[in-house]
Amino acid sequence: MKKTTLTAVLLLGLIFLTSSVSASPQMNFQRKRARLGPNPGSLLTVLEAKKDEFEVTDEQMNQIRERTYQMEERTMKFRNAKDTLQLELKREIRDRKIRDYEKIKSLLTKSAQLRTDMIVDQMKFRENINNILSDEQLTKLKDMFKNNLMRRRLLNRRAPARRNLHRERTPVRR
Repeated sequence: MKKTTLTAVLLLGLIFLTSSVSASPQMNFQRKRARLGPNPGSLLTVLEAKKDEFEVTDEQMNQIRERTYQMEERTMKFRNAKDTLQLELKREIRDRKIRDYEKIKSLLTKSAQLRTDMIVDQMKFRENINNILSDEQLTKLKDMFKNNLMRRRLLNRRAPARRNLHRERTPVRR
Protein backbone atom coordinates (compact mmCIF):
# COMPACT_ATOMS: atom_id res chain seq x y z
CA MET A 1 0.00 0.00 0.00
CA LYS A 2 2.79 2.41 0.89
CA LYS A 3 4.67 1.62 -2.32
CA THR A 4 1.68 2.35 -4.54
CA THR A 5 0.90 5.57 -2.68
CA LEU A 6 4.52 6.66 -2.92
CA THR A 7 4.74 5.90 -6.65
CA ALA A 8 1.41 7.66 -7.27
CA VAL A 9 2.60 10.76 -5.40
CA LEU A 10 5.93 10.75 -7.26
CA LEU A 11 4.17 10.28 -10.58
CA LEU A 12 1.76 13.16 -9.86
CA GLY A 13 4.69 15.33 -8.77
CA LEU A 14 6.53 14.55 -11.99
CA ILE A 15 3.43 15.35 -14.03
CA PHE A 16 2.96 18.68 -12.24
CA LEU A 17 6.62 19.54 -12.68
CA THR A 18 6.65 18.83 -16.42
CA SER A 19 3.37 20.68 -16.97
CA SER A 20 4.62 23.75 -15.10
CA VAL A 21 7.84 23.80 -17.11
CA SER A 22 6.04 23.47 -20.42
CA ALA A 23 3.46 26.10 -19.43
CA SER A 24 6.06 28.71 -18.44
CA PRO A 25 6.40 31.67 -20.83
CA GLN A 26 9.29 31.58 -23.22
CA MET A 27 11.97 34.12 -22.42
CA ASN A 28 13.04 34.80 -25.99
CA PHE A 29 9.53 35.17 -27.45
CA GLN A 30 9.74 38.96 -27.70
CA ARG A 31 12.98 38.83 -29.68
CA LYS A 32 11.63 36.41 -32.25
CA ARG A 33 8.26 38.10 -32.60
CA ALA A 34 7.62 39.71 -35.94
CA ARG A 35 7.51 43.49 -35.74
CA LEU A 36 6.32 46.03 -38.18
CA GLY A 37 9.79 46.62 -39.47
CA PRO A 38 12.77 48.50 -38.13
CA ASN A 39 12.73 51.91 -36.56
CA PRO A 40 12.78 54.50 -39.37
CA GLY A 41 15.13 56.70 -37.35
CA SER A 42 17.89 54.10 -37.18
CA LEU A 43 19.12 54.86 -40.70
CA LEU A 44 19.15 58.57 -39.89
CA THR A 45 21.20 57.88 -36.76
CA VAL A 46 23.74 55.86 -38.75
CA LEU A 47 24.03 58.52 -41.45
CA GLU A 48 24.44 61.31 -38.89
CA ALA A 49 27.12 59.38 -37.02
CA LYS A 50 29.08 58.50 -40.17
CA LYS A 51 28.33 61.62 -42.18
CA ASP A 52 31.98 62.17 -43.14
CA GLU A 53 32.56 58.55 -44.08
CA PHE A 54 29.55 58.45 -46.41
CA GLU A 55 30.19 62.00 -47.65
CA VAL A 56 26.58 63.06 -47.10
CA THR A 57 25.87 66.72 -47.85
CA ASP A 58 23.83 68.98 -45.58
CA GLU A 59 21.05 69.16 -48.17
CA GLN A 60 20.84 65.35 -48.33
CA MET A 61 20.80 65.14 -44.52
CA ASN A 62 17.98 67.68 -44.31
CA GLN A 63 15.91 65.77 -46.88
CA ILE A 64 16.55 62.45 -45.12
CA ARG A 65 15.78 63.99 -41.72
CA GLU A 66 12.50 65.46 -42.98
CA ARG A 67 11.37 62.19 -44.59
CA THR A 68 12.40 60.22 -41.53
CA TYR A 69 10.34 62.44 -39.23
CA GLN A 70 7.35 62.07 -41.54
CA MET A 71 7.80 58.29 -41.55
CA GLU A 72 8.06 58.19 -37.75
CA GLU A 73 4.75 60.05 -37.46
CA ARG A 74 3.08 57.66 -39.92
CA THR A 75 4.54 54.69 -38.05
CA MET A 76 3.11 55.98 -34.78
CA LYS A 77 -0.32 56.37 -36.39
CA PHE A 78 -0.15 52.86 -37.86
CA ARG A 79 0.87 51.33 -34.55
CA ASN A 80 -1.86 53.18 -32.64
CA ALA A 81 -4.45 52.04 -35.16
CA LYS A 82 -3.12 48.48 -34.97
CA ASP A 83 -3.22 48.50 -31.16
CA THR A 84 -6.80 49.79 -31.05
CA LEU A 85 -7.85 47.17 -33.61
CA GLN A 86 -6.21 44.39 -31.63
CA LEU A 87 -7.87 45.58 -28.42
CA GLU A 88 -11.24 45.61 -30.17
CA LEU A 89 -10.56 42.15 -31.57
CA LYS A 90 -9.53 40.83 -28.17
CA ARG A 91 -12.77 42.14 -26.64
CA GLU A 92 -14.86 40.57 -29.40
CA ILE A 93 -13.16 37.21 -29.04
CA ARG A 94 -13.36 37.28 -25.24
CA ASP A 95 -17.15 37.73 -25.25
CA ARG A 96 -18.23 34.13 -25.82
CA LYS A 97 -21.97 34.56 -25.34
CA ILE A 98 -22.60 37.03 -28.12
CA ARG A 99 -19.71 36.51 -30.52
CA ASP A 100 -20.13 38.30 -33.81
CA TYR A 101 -18.06 36.34 -36.30
CA GLU A 102 -18.62 38.83 -39.10
CA LYS A 103 -17.22 41.63 -36.97
CA ILE A 104 -14.24 39.46 -35.96
CA LYS A 105 -13.61 38.68 -39.62
CA SER A 106 -13.81 42.37 -40.58
CA LEU A 107 -11.42 43.31 -37.73
CA LEU A 108 -8.93 40.68 -38.85
CA THR A 109 -9.19 41.97 -42.42
CA LYS A 110 -8.61 45.56 -41.27
CA SER A 111 -5.60 44.46 -39.22
CA ALA A 112 -4.09 42.64 -42.19
CA GLN A 113 -4.72 45.66 -44.41
CA LEU A 114 -2.98 47.92 -41.86
CA ARG A 115 0.06 45.65 -41.83
CA THR A 116 0.16 45.61 -45.61
CA ASP A 117 -0.10 49.40 -45.79
CA MET A 118 2.70 49.74 -43.25
CA ILE A 119 5.00 47.41 -45.18
CA VAL A 120 4.33 49.24 -48.45
CA ASP A 121 4.92 52.58 -46.70
CA GLN A 122 8.26 51.33 -45.37
CA MET A 123 9.28 50.19 -48.84
CA LYS A 124 8.42 53.61 -50.28
CA PHE A 125 10.34 55.30 -47.47
CA ARG A 126 13.43 53.23 -48.14
CA GLU A 127 13.12 53.89 -51.88
CA ASN A 128 12.90 57.65 -51.21
CA ILE A 129 16.04 57.51 -49.07
CA ASN A 130 17.83 55.50 -51.79
CA ASN A 131 16.83 58.13 -54.35
CA ILE A 132 18.36 60.87 -52.19
CA LEU A 133 21.71 59.11 -51.76
CA SER A 134 24.18 58.69 -54.60
CA ASP A 135 25.29 55.30 -55.95
CA GLU A 136 28.64 55.46 -54.14
CA GLN A 137 26.94 56.30 -50.85
CA LEU A 138 24.51 53.41 -51.31
CA THR A 139 27.30 50.92 -51.97
CA LYS A 140 29.19 52.12 -48.87
CA LEU A 141 26.02 51.80 -46.81
CA LYS A 142 25.30 48.30 -48.12
CA ASP A 143 28.87 47.21 -47.43
CA MET A 144 28.64 48.54 -43.90
CA PHE A 145 25.37 46.69 -43.27
CA LYS A 146 26.82 43.50 -44.77
CA ASN A 147 29.91 43.72 -42.54
CA ASN A 148 27.76 44.37 -39.47
CA LEU A 149 25.57 41.40 -40.31
CA MET A 150 28.61 39.14 -40.68
CA ARG A 151 30.02 40.42 -37.39
CA ARG A 152 26.69 39.80 -35.65
CA ARG A 153 26.54 36.26 -37.02
CA LEU A 154 30.03 35.54 -35.80
CA LEU A 155 29.27 36.84 -32.32
CA ASN A 156 25.87 35.22 -32.04
CA ARG A 157 26.05 32.15 -29.83
CA ARG A 158 23.03 30.49 -31.36
CA ALA A 159 24.48 30.46 -34.86
CA PRO A 160 28.14 29.58 -34.44
CA ALA A 161 30.50 30.55 -37.20
CA ARG A 162 31.28 27.86 -39.70
CA ARG A 163 35.02 27.53 -39.89
CA ASN A 164 37.11 26.02 -42.62
CA LEU A 165 34.45 26.27 -45.27
CA HIS A 166 36.93 25.31 -47.96
CA ARG A 167 37.78 22.03 -46.23
CA GLU A 168 35.66 19.08 -47.23
CA ARG A 169 34.31 16.87 -44.55
CA THR A 170 35.27 13.25 -44.66
CA PRO A 171 32.35 10.88 -44.48
CA VAL A 172 31.95 9.15 -41.15
CA ARG A 173 31.40 5.40 -41.24
CA ARG A 174 29.22 3.92 -38.58
